[in-house]
Amino acid sequence: MTNLSKKIIPAIMPDTLQGIALACDDVTEKVVWVQIDLMDNNFVDSVSWPYQDGIFALKEAEELRKLISEYRELSFEVDLMVNNPETIAPVFANAGVSRIIFHHRSLSDPHAIDRFEEFHPDIEIGIALHIDDDIDVIDQYLPKISTIQCMGIENVGYQGQDFSEKVLEKIKGIREKYPDMEIQVDGGVNLDTIKKLSEAGAERFVSGSAVFNGSVEENIKSLEGLL
Repeated sequence: MTNLSKKIIPAIMPDTLQGIALACDDVTEKVVWVQIDLMDNNFVDSVSWPYQDGIFALKEAEELRKLISEYRELSFEVDLMVNNPETIAPVFANAGVSRIIFHHRSLSDPHAIDRFEEFHPDIEIGIALHIDDDIDVIDQYLPKISTIQCMGIENVGYQGQDFSEKVLEKIKGIREKYPDMEIQVDGGVNLDTIKKLSEAGAERFVSGSAVFNGSVEENIKSLEGLL
């Protein structure tokens, strides 16, 4: 692909650090951003690298720094689908990720965002809202955040889940109330949904299954072509 996609963000749910590298190999020179999904089998009913037996493997996580340095052409964001994400976010900030997504429901204290931003002012911060979260909660995070990630599925933490039409009204509401906020959608993004998500006001689209199942290059082109 001659033009890298800035709107399609491949979602990687890794079992190992090597799994992240293999996925990056597939999308390098095709997209600008990739998202690494972290799950602790607590906040959501799934588990991913670097959690081992329910424990955050710090040394494993710190090895991400080397991988990011090897894929300089990609920008990395991490989606922290974990309880108390503010406790591990600094590890990924220090590893070189460019954006961190915190789930509103998982933060023990909204002011944790303030403390994180104080020590890591160069990291973009996003807040993820689940289907039933009220958009008014965004107010308490301003002006620290730059991105709202709307979850497009009910059962967060799994790829290939059914799309929820409820997210469309949420996106419209956010776009109306916060016209300058960047909105991305994670979950349920595919060839059948991406156009209406865009028409509702979303600008970036996080997808795992619709990108990695089949030809990655053709999948990205097809998704991008509907925008």
